[in-house]
Amino acid sequence: MWKKAPVALTIVLAALFAYVQFRPGSYRIERAHTITAAPTAVYARLADLRTYQLWSPWEQLDAKTERTFDGPTEGIGATYRFRGDASVGEGRITLTEADPPVRALYRVEFDKPWRTVILHRFRIAPAEAGTTRLTWTLEGRHHFWGKLFALLGDVDKAVGEDMAHGLVALQHIVEGAGSS
Repeated sequence: MWKKAPVALTIVLAALFAYVQFRPGSYRIERAHTITAAPTAVYARLADLRTYQLWSPWEQLDAKTERTFDGPTEGIGATYRFRGDASVGEGRITLTEADPPVRALYRVEFDKPWRTVILHRFRIAPAEAGTTRLTWTLEGRHHFWGKLFALLGDVDKAVGEDMAHGLVALQHIVEGAGSS
């Protein structure tokens, strides 16, 4: 029986590899939040990447993260480069599309811990009197390890919770700026 164990283990691992490899390669995670401010006020915070570190849920992971900014201070072409520990990685965020005050698109390119691109889409819409509905969508493609992680855990829930925290932080910043 023990002589057959390596063969059985190899078959199981090959089947798992094939199953993971053929899982969907793309993902989309979306969260929305209402902010008591005009769409222009919400857009202004999104268009200025220097404020990203004030509301992003991932900015608190490494206090020693190095940050630099390139291009214009806001709007299309504004770029935020970051280099942190393994929990943050290394890469850049570029505002690549904008339709003020309706939408903004960040292209987030990671060089470390692995190369990947994630699109952050922000849709900004007037809601009830004096409020704005902000919808944040993450879109990307999983590499093999991302597919495996998605199989083992609820990525939508984990990342979605981070996004919800980020939206609340952005709400506090926008609403606080409006009251001062």
